[in-house]
Amino acid sequence: MKSLVFAVLFLFYSTQAHSQDQDLRLSVAQSLLDSANPRMYTVLTKIRAELARRSGIGITFVQLPQARAIQYANDGITDGDFGRAKEVLPLYPNLVLVPEPLLTLKIIAISKTKGNLAVTWDSLKDERVVGVLGSRLTSSMLNGKSRKGSYTEVSGSEPVIIEMLLRDRADFGVGTDFLLMPALKRYDPAHQLHVHSPPLGTYSMHILLHKDRMGAVRKLDSALKSMKNDGTLSNLLRGVGSQ
Repeated sequence: MKSLVFAVLFLFYSTQAHSQDQDLRLSVAQSLLDSANPRMYTVLTKIRAELARRSGIGITFVQLPQARAIQYANDGITDGDFGRAKEVLPLYPNLVLVPEPLLTLKIIAISKTKGNLAVTWDSLKDERVVGVLGSRLTSSMLNGKSRKGSYTEVSGSEPVIIEMLLRDRADFGVGTDFLLMPALKRYDPAHQLHVHSPPLGTYSMHILLHKDRMGAVRKLDSALKSMKNDGTLSNLLRGVGSQ
């Protein structure tokens, strides 16, 4: 009888441990959940909930500053990062890609110069540029050895970028369309700043998992494809970013 009870308890706790092992704690940049765009938090939490339901994997967000979020994921402190451009992967050898993207975003440049002036990553290397602290994609594009200008990262994110441009402490601001555009409406009511067209680039945002959690890649990828194919993802993202 004792051996039967032991076997039942062992099976129960083993099942519980396995279930907990399947859960994911994913870093997410605070700027995505606490920005001038009030919809982002709602949209991303709904995506998380539906992704968890379809994949059968519990997902918890761990809000961190942008640079620390992906570094914690790479170090295995969290299980991955929720919403990063795949172009940063070479900088983080411990992370693996979930192939199906969460969303697509545009990186745009803003300045007091009229927006019909086209700018590129290369042309910005000769200017005073300000961006969000921890944006690895932007810093990798602008921190070239041959640059004549300067690139400054600020921790106050989009409102600080706009303030620096309005006070002529920088020539160009760089950031994502779904964070900079709402911030412009709120912090530049006089419309002194302009958005340059075309954007600097269009990038897909993915879930990056620590290599120790590689087993979850297939389930998450399948769930995201299912959400894309039946229109759930596009419905959730309507009106946000570049969707």
